[in-house]
Amino acid sequence: MNSLTDTAMTEESIADYLQENPDFFERHAEMLTGVRLISGHGPRAVSLQERQAEMLREKIKGLEHRIMDMMRHGSENAAIASKIHQWTHALVKVQDLRELPHALTASLQHTFDVPQVALRLWNVAGAHSGTVYTMGVSDDAKAFAKALKSDGSNFTALCSAYASSDFYKKAYKAAGYSTQLDVTKTTLKNVVATPASLLALDPDYVQAVRKLCDEKDLVLIVDEVQTGVGRTGTFLCCEHYNLKPDIVTLAKGLAGGVPIGACVTAGKAKGLFGPGNHGSTFGGNPLACRVACTVLGIMERDGMAQRAALLGERLLAGLRLALAGHPGVQAIRGLGLMAGIELKRNCQELVGRALAEQRLLITVTRERTIRLLPPLICDEAQIDDIVARVASLCRDSGASHQAV
Repeated sequence: MNSLTDTAMTEESIADYLQENPDFFERHAEMLTGVRLISGHGPRAVSLQERQAEMLREKIKGLEHRIMDMMRHGSENAAIASKIHQWTHALVKVQDLRELPHALTASLQHTFDVPQVALRLWNVAGAHSGTVYTMGVSDDAKAFAKALKSDGSNFTALCSAYASSDFYKKAYKAAGYSTQLDVTKTTLKNVVATPASLLALDPDYVQAVRKLCDEKDLVLIVDEVQTGVGRTGTFLCCEHYNLKPDIVTLAKGLAGGVPIGACVTAGKAKGLFGPGNHGSTFGGNPLACRVACTVLGIMERDGMAQRAALLGERLLAGLRLALAGHPGVQAIRGLGLMAGIELKRNCQELVGRALAEQRLLITVTRERTIRLLPPLICDEAQIDDIVARVASLCRDSGASHQAV
């Protein structure tokens, strides 16, 4: 007997085949990870051999996660070192020292993708006292700088302390910005972690916004239409920040593709709406609601949010490894199965190329960030395949762009 196709498939034929082919599990070692040994003393008895094998599997899985974390941290450190090198190189290239302050702030903003950068100097020579960088330095700003440790270890604590004062208003004014955070009891403000940039929010900032809303008696609204329902590794993205909003908006993933929208209220917003208070042409659709209930049940049963967290780690680790050292990649970031690859150029043409060359559906946000939203039902092999296709797309894109 050379193959199982030579005879009818029975338990005896399978046993005979394995005896005649002792190297079968050497060729298919991955099958052993799913093998469960049953004790010969009945289903209620525990096999010591199986228990030891299970413990080894869990240990190996834990080591794999640690290796992935080490790879991720290594890639992040390498990216930071590369950015520091780029920033230093930009400063060294400045020939006119009068241009140095502008070069410093502009290169910081571009290299580290910082939304706003301001430089303020004091106690300078009289010849430089009239420049924009030396004007409007408040006593609060000086006190903040004086209290800051040289290694910056107390930066977050100082920001939290100043957040409860009027410092941020004075800082805006000192930096020359005309816009300020204007909040009143008659204004409804919402904090949205936009998935367009795929930039993680600072946890201290998020909690400061929650505190501000409580102090001003405002309703905090979190838009989880794209980030919610398990996408980022928790059911709601705000759970990563231990944030308890008053209102959460949901859609899209809530019903697995069937059109639906939901507005979930809690806290001070609980009870704002009652039957008949809010009407909608498509509201209360029984089919969509039934589908949503089914989707939520399946997600809870299969632990899909937790699985999205593990697959997301695999996706980011794979992308960082595959694209390590790529000259055209600015940053790789993400949370769960929401990942972004920021390039150093406008890459909107990759949407069409990804579909034509790699059979991938991607989007490009803010002109240079490739956004990936793999389905939550992906398996490890499909994640690895996505990594390979995206890496190939980026490499080919970099080569063609350099050739042009």
